[in-house]
Amino acid sequence: MGCQSGSADLDRDGDGVTRVACLGDSNTTDAERPSWCNLLGKEFPKWVMSNRSWAGMTIVDVGATYGGFVLAADPHVDEVLTLDHADVVILSFGT
Repeated sequence: MGCQSGSADLDRDGDGVTRVACLGDSNTTDAERPSWCNLLGKEFPKWVMSNRSWAGMTIVDVGATYGGFVLAADPHVDEVLTLDHADVVILSFGT
């Protein structure tokens, strides 16, 4: 779905706030530059953005961890839905 201001009602829980969570790898983190996730939030200032990406994270679980943190998207999808009350979750994994 393309995004245009006012083009879609993404507030799935009807609380009046559109919460968008981003899960991804190093291409989504803010480590060296503003991420596309945060730039998207600037384009849509009424959205509440949550960037839950991590360098080395993968879409599938390959058993990788960092200090006990699982570097796979699956367990974190439930977290952003529950803890962040995300209406939208964007998964972006590349290299």
